[in-house]
Amino acid sequence: KADLVKKIDDLRKDGAIPMIHTVRDESDRNGIRIVVELKIGGEVMVVLNQLFARTALQSNFNVNNLALVDGRPMLLTLKDMLVHYIAHRKEVVTRRTRYDLRKAEERAHILLGLKIGLENIDEVIKIIKESADNSIAMDELMRRFGLTQVQAQAIIDMRLGRLSHLESAKILEELADLEQKIAYYKDLLADEQKILAVVDDETKNLVPSLVPKDKRRSKIVREELGQATMEDFIKEEEVVVLISNKGFAKRIPTEEYEAQGRAGKGTRTTRLQDGDFVDHMFVASTHEYVMFVTNAGKAYYTKVFEIPEASKAAKGTSVKNILQIETDEKITSIINFKEFDDEHFLMMVTREGVVKKVSLRNFINARARGIRALFLDEGDELLSCELVEDGDDVMIITQLGRGLRIDQASVRAMGRAARGVRGIRLRGADKVAGLLKVDNERRILMITENGQGKQVHFSEFRVHGRATQGQRIYTIGGRAKSIVGVLSVNDDFDVVCVTLMGQTIRVHVEQISIQGRAAAGVRVASMKFDGDRIVAIASTERDDEEEVQVPEALSQEEEQEIAQVETDD
Repeated sequence: KADLVKKIDDLRKDGAIPMIHTVRDESDRNGIRIVVELKIGGEVMVVLNQLFARTALQSNFNVNNLALVDGRPMLLTLKDMLVHYIAHRKEVVTRRTRYDLRKAEERAHILLGLKIGLENIDEVIKIIKESADNSIAMDELMRRFGLTQVQAQAIIDMRLGRLSHLESAKILEELADLEQKIAYYKDLLADEQKILAVVDDETKNLVPSLVPKDKRRSKIVREELGQATMEDFIKEEEVVVLISNKGFAKRIPTEEYEAQGRAGKGTRTTRLQDGDFVDHMFVASTHEYVMFVTNAGKAYYTKVFEIPEASKAAKGTSVKNILQIETDEKITSIINFKEFDDEHFLMMVTREGVVKKVSLRNFINARARGIRALFLDEGDELLSCELVEDGDDVMIITQLGRGLRIDQASVRAMGRAARGVRGIRLRGADKVAGLLKVDNERRILMITENGQGKQVHFSEFRVHGRATQGQRIYTIGGRAKSIVGVLSVNDDFDVVCVTLMGQTIRVHVEQISIQGRAAAGVRVASMKFDGDRIVAIASTERDDEEEVQVPEALSQEEEQEIAQVETDD
């Protein structure tokens, strides 16, 4: 104890554990007590973890599991010891059962002879009385009743007192009991699982005799406390994670976040400063992962608890202060998940229509510095990503109004170094506008650069082969030059449109018409300035306190322009 206190104080003096202020020994006759006081701001669990790692506060005791196996010394693991012990117990139970079976069968054989003798008692007595000696009597009994020598001897040795009715009943009762035991022993020997069940029951019955009278003073832990990480000291709880359009992130405890319905008031969590707005929001455990994928084809991840907690009104922390993202990289997709496994895949699509699917497990080393998720051809960029698994379909939508629905299984899983395969065949100058995972509880929302838009049900599209042109999803022509963005939405969302000249336009999704594949759409957003156009869109939580535009029907002139495009097509 004194050495431990001295060691802790030496670590304090040397600055090895700088958060310790003082250490003192307050042990007395009531027990051992060592007090370690921390400096202001010191983390108790962090210091305790360092003490476990650097001092004798935690000690390891190694066990040399050397044992004789079939007469040879062997060093056994805990599993090996259990396997050999169970095999030994199986052999013990088997040999014991065979012995019990043999003894039961021998006794039952004798009782069966006595039963025959009792059933023919008068004739048995007559044979014995008329015989010159026991040997002649035994031979006659064996001949007359088909008895064995053992049975005949038992009848001759039987005392006259056992001929009473009560004694006869006991013999019959014992015989019936033995027949049940014999059946049980034979059934047990024929089934290995039943032998293991006996081993299990007998082992459990040993426990009460092995439990000490006083309580255990030591603890069995799964791993050395010195190997603990910061995550071990973070409480696992659900939080709301919010990431803004301008790349600011924060997390808020769920109890502080006021969830709102469609008819409720919006919260300040989605209304930020300087025209910024939340375009990624999800509920996750503090121990889950958040992956950021950039247009340069790199993936980064962090734990949810590493995103700083902030109030609802706070701006949050720039993602570039959390991750080491290059200045020329732009975050295109954000995905949260529980673990790196082989059942989930990152499905990626580039502007030029290349798709690639990579198992999540391949990104386990991404961390804050990032790793390459996709190698891009010159002039191409990573546009969008979705987390998929078996049974999922995805939609690839192009700027000139083509939509291709494919089964994710049609794209084979690849390594991170692969370049991907052709996802959709583009015509002319067409480019990809977005990638969506098919969700029949949501709809596809598309907005064009001149502010036209519509919603379409996923069910409007059937699955096609990869590298085909797909189906028409929007008629592009006239003033609508191209689709600038696609979203998967329902009525609980608002869509926010950002223009080239910095205008931000918010629209309630439920007010945008749901139309067929060839429909012209409606006027979703109107620009204030000539020459302005929409350059990006994002979905955010519906906010009934924010100013919104109301979609309008297209003018007759616009309808005619689109009709002419359909005729030409």
